[in-house]
Amino acid sequence: MAENAPGLAPAAGPAGALARPRVGWWRRTLAGAFWDAYASVYDGLPRHFRPYSMQLARVVDHVKARHRPGSARVLDAGCGTGNYVTALSKVGYEVVGIDRAPWMLSRARLKAALNRPWEGNGVAPATFCRASLTDNLPFADSSFDCVISINALYMLNFPEVALGEFKRVIRPGGTLILSHPRRMPGLGEIMRDHAKRFGVASVLCPLFTFGALGFFNWVISRNFRRGGYFCWSEGELRDAVGGSGFAVEKVEQVYACQSNHLLLAVRQKDGAPPRR
Repeated sequence: MAENAPGLAPAAGPAGALARPRVGWWRRTLAGAFWDAYASVYDGLPRHFRPYSMQLARVVDHVKARHRPGSARVLDAGCGTGNYVTALSKVGYEVVGIDRAPWMLSRARLKAALNRPWEGNGVAPATFCRASLTDNLPFADSSFDCVISINALYMLNFPEVALGEFKRVIRPGGTLILSHPRRMPGLGEIMRDHAKRFGVASVLCPLFTFGALGFFNWVISRNFRRGGYFCWSEGELRDAVGGSGFAVEKVEQVYACQSNHLLLAVRQKDGAPPRR
């Protein structure tokens, strides 16, 4: 999850370059507590928030269209509480989930444990490890057929480092699937959109989830305004991914109020010209 504490913008380094901020232990503790609390709300999204479950299903469909279950290895980079890992393992993919937040990983491991009685009957094993997207990933070159990363890059000071590591661990010809915010809608806009698309009852039933989601989104949006987190236009996303050794094939608009990009790209051979 986030490398920066909520509300803390990255410092400017030499020649205007972004430098990693010095974060005291109390701010790290505050950031950890924030993401730990967010984990409990996040786990309510698949049950109550239809745009989330629709994006999850879309990602699974894209993986299935490109890789045969039972023969592909998938990395979920920034896996959170493991919802995408669980969904992919249930249809037969060997999935590894990584995240830097211990509480997120503990919830993810619990979900994987609930799947174990069915492993071998169409359900593949899932494993997890703690790792940060700001560091070298703890995997050998070409370890995975597919990497997915759902709304993780926007928290990083140097997303190009993570994209370079994604390229390294994906085999040539493998797939990268990224979700990244194109804008940050407010809670009122999200609720109106949800009621319009799925009916008023879809908003009235999970009011607590929507209220808690609104609070966390407010904190996160403050960091966007201060420059700690960032959105990308479609062109910026294509340039970043294409410039990191991938051939971009498709960008869709998904999630609440169509506020996320969903990008599909293929890992090119080393030395191939950029394809954006």
